[in-house]
Amino acid sequence: MTPRKASTETGFGADLESPRLRQVHQHFGSVRSPRRVVGSAAVFRANKIVTARMDAVLGELDLTTARYELLGLLDNTDGGKQSLGELGRTTLYHPATMTYTIDGLEKRGLITRVPDPTDRRAVMAEITAAGRKLVRQATKLLDQIDWGLSELSEGEATTLAILLSKIHPA
Repeated sequence: MTPRKASTETGFGADLESPRLRQVHQHFGSVRSPRRVVGSAAVFRANKIVTARMDAVLGELDLTTARYELLGLLDNTDGGKQSLGELGRTTLYHPATMTYTIDGLEKRGLITRVPDPTDRRAVMAEITAAGRKLVRQATKLLDQIDWGLSELSEGEATTLAILLSKIHPA
């Protein structure tokens, strides 16, 4: 591996703190929108980093980010239950991932499956008291690590959330 040359670049590329993102910027400089390529790569990379940080903490409770997300959604829903279809649409999980995740939570007694009173064909997931206790414990642990975003100030985290909220499914 050759040592990295000192960058003489100014502007956007020089402002990137990640060497990998600077590399992406240089490599894709000739595409129609190189900044969007770098932005996409930054989101993808940040997702991996934040998820790994959160999974490390959640692993202490035998949870994953997917299981935590579902428990959190149910904990914050009126009555603590929601249809599996709605959970899938909210989380954007593939149906197979949703089934696997729900199965794991149900096996641990953190949720139960109940019939949907408005649609005989549908099934709802309902959080149990044990599920509520665990998700709240996990929330406290995640809060202690600043939700994996300790490098960002509160203002930067706010800006990040606002910017990323513009990206949504069609």
